[in-house]
Amino acid sequence: MPNLSASGWVLWRPTGDTGLTKGIVCGTTQLLIDSGELSNQDPSKQYEILAKQVCLHTVNTTSIQHSNCQQFMRETIDNLRRELETTIRVLHALKRFRLFASRQSDVDRINRNPDFWIIYEVSVRTNLFIGLRRLYEGKNGTFNFQRFIAICINNISDFSADRLRQRKMVGSYKANEWIESYLENIYEPTVDDFKSLSKIVRNNSKRMKGIYTDAASRIYAHAIHMDRTSIAEITDQLDFDEMEIALDSMWHCYEQIWQMYENGRSPIFDISEYPNKQEVYDCLDTQLG
Repeated sequence: MPNLSASGWVLWRPTGDTGLTKGIVCGTTQLLIDSGELSNQDPSKQYEILAKQVCLHTVNTTSIQHSNCQQFMRETIDNLRRELETTIRVLHALKRFRLFASRQSDVDRINRNPDFWIIYEVSVRTNLFIGLRRLYEGKNGTFNFQRFIAICINNISDFSADRLRQRKMVGSYKANEWIESYLENIYEPTVDDFKSLSKIVRNNSKRMKGIYTDAASRIYAHAIHMDRTSIAEITDQLDFDEMEIALDSMWHCYEQIWQMYENGRSPIFDISEYPNKQEVYDCLDTQLG
């Protein structure tokens, strides 16, 4: 099932091995916390409640010991997905709108409700550049792509076979029946794997921390007073294809790390494009009528 983000976009996780990747414990924990059932419990009691929710009859003390850091890593990976996918989808939404604006038949449809489309265009353009700034800015204390990679490296033990076993035993149905054969073929990533994935993003994002984050800061984030000529000097240097290549490389990196963490997959270093952009195009086509 899709997850609906706070921004309203429908976001998807990589599919992987459907039967083996369900985050039952993580998902149930969130539901329990939302309902207040866990908020005043000590960690061992939280685990007992959680175990009952997922129909476990024994408590694995090793899993209890590592549950907090494991959940932190999963939430960190998902945090990148939310930030990144929202930015990718507004990029494709803006590209689609610009295509509409180049075709007279679509312009005629836009002019049936021009105020809506003016608000729409400004909103997605602003969110695109704010998203780029959040992903690429290098300020201390912010969550950005480089900080994400650093967190993965600092917590590389969470990607080990032993930790994967713990996650599968807690979060999968009858894991004890298949876990040993499953672990025979898993891959344990190295620090170099994360550095190589980071390099892919860096090589495909060379101007993102320059003119693009500059545009985000000066035009959108801080409302610096600029005349049309100054704005044009910045925006004339921007390119949709360059943004798409950069974001696709980051999405590819996210997918590889998600698969390493959830399924023990070996990373692939050839970039694949964001797989769900047609969904964005379809929803815009429907809205335009």
